[in-house]
Amino acid sequence: MERSLVKLGGGSRLPLLWIPRGEFVMGSPPDELEREACEGPQHLVRLAGFWLSQTPITQAQWRAVADFWLEKQRRMIDQLNVCLGMQRLTSAKGLDVSPDEVIPCQVKPSGSMPAWPELPSPMQSENPSMQV
Repeated sequence: MERSLVKLGGGSRLPLLWIPRGEFVMGSPPDELEREACEGPQHLVRLAGFWLSQTPITQAQWRAVADFWLEKQRRMIDQLNVCLGMQRLTSAKGLDVSPDEVIPCQVKPSGSMPAWPELPSPMQSENPSMQV
């Protein structure tokens, strides 16, 4: 089983396990004893592979991940402000900018930010010839 250890900063780490793609039948058969109406109909569910925490998430781990993504969102908004020549976007509408308006700008956010580790994509994880 493929594993990864993500360093979250402040000494906090997050052990992850790769769950490969797969499929299963969801729902109860119609003749199951005490079956509720909301438990059917049965249907096939296909899942892409994904990373899952090996252990329950601690408050410190949750805070580290939440802070990382909040900071990343703030930097994206700052980058949009620069690209669009605005002082500051303060509402959620600032995120409703088309890629055509942002991509040509290519302004990099200033400052440094801890890098979120590059985990292999599902394709790379399931196809050894694509490993980097």
